[in-house]
Formats: sequence, structure tokens, C-alpha cells
Amino acid sequence: MLMRKEKAEMKLFQPIMVGSMELKNRFVFPPMGTWFANTDGTVSERLLNYYARRAQGGAGMVTVEVTAVDPTQFVTHAQLRISDDSFLPGLSRLATAIKTNDGRAVIQLHHPGRQNRSIVTGFQPVAPSPLPCPLLREVPKELTVDEIITLVDRFAQAAYRAREAGFDAIELHGAHGYLLCQFLSAYSNHRQDEYGGNISRRTRFSLEVVHAIRERVGHDYPIIFRLSAEEHIEGGLTLDETSVIARMLEEAGVDCLSVSAGNYGALEWMVQPVLFSSGCLVPSAATIKKAVGLPIIVAGRITDPIRAENILQRGDADLVAF
Repeated sequence: MLMRKEKAEMKLFQPIMVGSMELKNRFVFPPMGTWFANTDGTVSERLLNYYARRAQGGAGMVTVEVTAVDPTQFVTHAQLRISDDSFLPGLSRLATAIKTNDGRAVIQLHHPGRQNRSIVTGFQPVAPSPLPCPLLREVPKELTVDEIITLVDRFAQAAYRAREAGFDAIELHGAHGYLLCQFLSAYSNHRQDEYGGNISRRTRFSLEVVHAIRERVGHDYPIIFRLSAEEHIEGGLTLDETSVIARMLEEAGVDCLSVSAGNYGALEWMVQPVLFSSGCLVPSAATIKKAVGLPIIVAGRITDPIRAENILQRGDADLVAF
């Protein structure tokens, strides 16, 4: 047990600013899919109680799981959704439940891209290029430029709804091989137009999403971007590339970066097994932290507060996801 004096001296228990949002400590509850929502994507009592308990546990930031921004693209019927104003009443109750228990409420905005199945949605998955996910193996429809512009607006509308529902910030899911990540990575993006090719063009979609959100919610509303620092698959994102992408996201107005890894072709890096060392993503987070001036959240089998404190004291990251 940590004594009160020890806790007071630990960086883990010190407040930190993420954009305009002040957190009471450096503990982050990360976005993990529970599929506790109702089958129409609305907030269930089970989901409400789950997140209330997470806030009661004391985390400064509680991040609500993958929430669908597109009405036709979701990974399960029990995935939470924010694709229409009809979802606002439940989402408002959810944000309130977290904030009432002294946590900051953040919601992750998500589009699965090719990591999706038409047998679930009734619609063909979409992606930057018609390349199947190595796990789900369904060939996606290649997005047209007009469809990309529509998706940019859907992310922006979802962010606006999140703010209206009372969430303190949003997190864009740009990791784990989902749509934003698919555009970022040459592994999944083989386009030859303005949205594919070099790093700048592959990052264009993410930057347009950030700019569109800023236009809808202003410059004071915090935006967090989660990215796979390395995809750990041949042709996938490397740490050198994501360090460059991180700087571009910072310049676009992102307030914080959350460092993860992997995709559906490297699932072991998305949810690390016990054979992986504790803090396995810390070196990646430390490298990205040197590239930007933003707060960095790090995950990766960190379950011990003393180990987390050492990460913060070394300056390898600013917040720790447990």
C-alpha cells in the first residue's frame, strides 16, 4: 500500500493539462471495447454502470470505448454509436456518470474501415484501397474522394455531438489498423491520388479530420489522437514514420497523443500477452515524445504504479494507461 505522503510526492498523482482540460492525476483508463451497449448502439444501464465504476476507481481520465461515427460501419451491433443526434440522450447520461464520479470523460471516435464484416452491417466495408484485412479477409470498397470528404464531415459531426453530450474531450482512433490508420500506412494505403503515396499524402485524411473538428468545436476543445507507433508487420508503419506523423498532427491542432501498436495482422501488439515485457511500448512513446511538444499517453502491460512512476520520472511519457 502507498502511504499518503508517498502518493503526494509521486508524479502519478500530480495534475496535468491536456489542452484546456485539467486532469487530477496521470492515470488513464484507456478505450477498451466491452460491447455492453444495447444492440441498437445506444447506452445501456450495464455500460453506464461500468464506466461509473471506472471513474470511482480514481482515474483522472476515463476514455469511453470505440464509438462508431458512421451509421453503416460498425464492428458489432453492440458497439456504441454517435452517428446521429438520437444517440445524444444516452451519451449525455454516460458523460455525466463519469464526471459525477470526479473523472474527466473522453470518448473515442472510430471507423473500422476494412477491419469490418458485411455479414454484421449489411454493407461492404470501405477502405483507402481494395485490400482485404489479413484477419477478416473481406475485400473492401475503395473510397472515392467524395466519400472521403463525407467521412471527414462525419468525424466532425461526431466530435460536435460529443461536446454537446458533455464529454470533456474526444480521442480519434488512428491506431490498430482502423480507417484513420489504414490511410496513414503504406501497408493498407496503395492509392495514387492526393490521399496516398508519401507520408504527407497518407496523413492528409487524418489532418482534414482534425481541421474539420476544429472548425466545428473551436480551438479550446481537446483532441487526443491514438496511433500505432509501429504496426509490426512488413510494409507497415515504422517509428520513424509515426514520429513525422506526430509532428504533423501537432501542427494541425491535436492536443495529446496516445501511443499503442499493431493492427489485425499483428494482434499481439494490440493486446499484449503475458510473454511481452511490462512497458513494452515505452521506448516507442519516448521516441515520439522527443519529436513533439505534446503530452504523451503510453499503454502496454503497465499494471504497477511504481513502474508507471518510473516511466513518468524518466520523462518517457506524461500519462499512463492502465
